[in-house]
Amino acid sequence: MIELGRGHGATIAVGHVERFNPAVIALKHLIASGNLGQIFSLHARRIGPYPPRIRDVGVTLDLATHDLDAMRSLLGVEVERVYAETQRRIERQHEDLLFGIVRFANGAVGMLDVNWITPTKVRELSVTGERGMYLANYLTQELYFYENDYTPTSWDALRTQLGVSEGTMTRLKVQKVEPLRAEYEDIITALETGRSPTVTAEDGLAILRLAHRLIGSTRVGEAVACNV
Repeated sequence: MIELGRGHGATIAVGHVERFNPAVIALKHLIASGNLGQIFSLHARRIGPYPPRIRDVGVTLDLATHDLDAMRSLLGVEVERVYAETQRRIERQHEDLLFGIVRFANGAVGMLDVNWITPTKVRELSVTGERGMYLANYLTQELYFYENDYTPTSWDALRTQLGVSEGTMTRLKVQKVEPLRAEYEDIITALETGRSPTVTAEDGLAILRLAHRLIGSTRVGEAVACNV
């Protein structure tokens, strides 16, 4: 599709709608500003009941791709290796539970907790760093900051003695919008102006490759490199 698009001068956009979630957009700005310091980990929970409409793929391709894209976009770096464990509990042809580990080039580690076997719907992403943790709720578009009460200038020298303690919790103001509408508006603007869409075909291909490497990891039972 990418080659065909280039050959015909066509614009291709990929529907990773969480990129247009205002909580995720605000979180990306805060991370880019250095407000969190060094990023240690990211944890995505995308869990809920089984959707009968999905028949052709499992949770990795249907759900985890959104969180892989969000993590990659927030950090702005590529993935070095992945490891995953999956199960089939309700859906017999494809996995309906995924626990995935994603190691980024900057040393941050992402955790994917994705399934179709939980009776309540949860869509959350937390990012933990040197100065605390951000928690974004995809569904309510809320963003919280849990401050690390101790924010040393010489973290490495003192962390073993003082550790981490709970500081102030702040709910950040986020102007709510409909992410799907924002996504469509972005695509229309790209078509009208000739600029690239926010989520390009190359982005979509990169995430698809990561998802397939996660699935491949479950088949070989070990971590799979992504820089090859």
